[in-house]
Amino acid sequence: MRGKFGDDEEIKLEITMFDGYELCPKHDGDGEDVILRLSVLVSISKRDSSDDLEFVCSAWPDSFEVRHVYSLHRDRKLNRLPYLGPDIRELK
Repeated sequence: MRGKFGDDEEIKLEITMFDGYELCPKHDGDGEDVILRLSVLVSISKRDSSDDLEFVCSAWPDSFEVRHVYSLHRDRKLNRLPYLGPDIRELK
């Protein structure tokens, strides 16, 4: 899915089919339920020469979690590594 924000930002969403799960106890206490997860990649780019931002997220039935944030150079050459940043889950 693609969209625009304002005159100079482009936003792209890439969403997977269910690609992960967690087990949790059933509400009646008998056995376990499976909770499915979707992975979402949100890419934001501007028309100017600034770096692109990418957010790697997990979508659960009751929450949306940002797992990683990347700042990618516009040229995306293989010899330049993107800034990986900290693991968002470890930030307090």
